[in-house]
Amino acid sequence: TLTIEPGTVGKTYGPGRANTTELYVEGTLDAVGTASQPITFTSIYDNSVGGDTGNGSPGPNDWVGIRLSSGSIDLEHASVDYAHTAIEGSTADTFTAFSDNFDNDYNGIDVSATSATVTSSNFENDAGGAATLSAPTPLLENNSTNVAAPGVFTVEGSALDASVLTGNTLPSGGTIALSGSLATSSSISGPNRSEEHTSE
Repeated sequence: TLTIEPGTVGKTYGPGRANTTELYVEGTLDAVGTASQPITFTSIYDNSVGGDTGNGSPGPNDWVGIRLSSGSIDLEHASVDYAHTAIEGSTADTFTAFSDNFDNDYNGIDVSATSATVTSSNFENDAGGAATLSAPTPLLENNSTNVAAPGVFTVEGSALDASVLTGNTLPSGGTIALSGSLATSSSISGPNRSEEHTSE
């Protein structure tokens, strides 16, 4: 288990998927910050946090991101910024993101897990998409994004439950895409919802 303490700032650099500047998870990653002491994973060029460490401007794709190969991730009150994909991977275990920020990544989250939960998190300027979750019954609640794209949030599952896909805020043109089987008949609600696509 790797436990990252509240207030920790980790910076790296190595653009693109071909590079190996990533945090690779094969066990348990507990990165649980607090509202007053968030945890930050970001580019070496991001001088807005952790002091001046770079002489360039940060941008999406500055590093690979967090890779989940096996095991579990619990990410709370954390920021993952300027990565290619902030968190990506597949596991037979659990993935949880709560009250996190994913800013200026190319992609936010792309995770397949036995249990996948993303709540109360913010996705800003993630041009490739905010979050793609694959699990039997993914939970996606009370998140927000400024990316106006079809399927900016995507959930895939064999027993989708619309009652745990609520409260997400999307701009006009942004949609939640559903793929798989809807287990119960229900509707998706949210403060700013434009459209949902359902496929089986």
